[in-house]
Amino acid sequence: MVIHGWVGGMAGYIRKSDGNISNCNNYGAVTGDNTIGGIVGYPNDISGIYNCTNSGTITATRDAGGIAAFTWFPIEKCINSGEVHSNLRTGGITGESIQGTDGKEPIILECYNTGKIIGMELTGGISGILCYFSTDNPEIDGPKIENSHNSGDVFGNMMTGGITGNIQPKTEILGCSNIGNISGTSELGGIAGMFSEIDNIKNSRIEDSYNSGNIAGVSKIGGICGYLHGTSGKATIKQCYNRGIINGTEKIGEIIGIEENETNLNALSKLYYLRNSRGLNAIGGKADNESTTVQIMGIENDFSYEEFKASLNS
Repeated sequence: MVIHGWVGGMAGYIRKSDGNISNCNNYGAVTGDNTIGGIVGYPNDISGIYNCTNSGTITATRDAGGIAAFTWFPIEKCINSGEVHSNLRTGGITGESIQGTDGKEPIILECYNTGKIIGMELTGGISGILCYFSTDNPEIDGPKIENSHNSGDVFGNMMTGGITGNIQPKTEILGCSNIGNISGTSELGGIAGMFSEIDNIKNSRIEDSYNSGNIAGVSKIGGICGYLHGTSGKATIKQCYNRGIINGTEKIGEIIGIEENETNLNALSKLYYLRNSRGLNAIGGKADNESTTVQIMGIENDFSYEEFKASLNS
């Protein structure tokens, strides 16, 4: 029997519930075509997922997460150690995180992934993509990943990151770390593979985050973000540190592989990287003395993640 979609270790589909999923553990493999999760495949309307773990292998054609395939509500203190395989929107915690509804805050908080994540497009150690659909209601929150950490290796083709493959407008990554190695072709980043920003709505930020994973690919590769896309200059990347080794052919940088417009440089501040023998610039194709000397700096002394966190408070 072929199971096509909406499959989970605990539940495949939850139509509507005022309750939450908590303290559940899945140890078995979960396989299907699309919308596959270690705990739940498609949790249509619940208040959140809390303190759950998955160690089973998750396999799908698209939309797969170690905890849930999709989320627009809180996922807190969950751990995935199982491998996750999918061609599109693949993540250690969730395949896709989108904006909240009915007052729910779409946050992934204090979650951990240690499993290997294998995808093709939109692949992340925590979430495949942080997605914000355009809406007429400016009060609706975009998704957020906070104080969450990835140590699993992440393999993808395009838009692949230690935390997420793509961070879209009105979304946030705060206080996160990646120590897993990242491999792919293009748009590869220690925190985010691609950072998309546009003119007409509040834009996103990556702050207080750390990468020590090595990254290998062909083009658009950065220690924090592979490709800073857009022209509004509103995308904020602040107080981040990269110590991972970057390997690629073109458009590679210690912090950002390539940025699309000079105005984007105005939103970059307090970014640091560990100097090494490769001698890469902070931003691919741009000399470090081009308006970035104070805001982006190569340093000789190495920092562990704990030392990095302590330095933010000092």
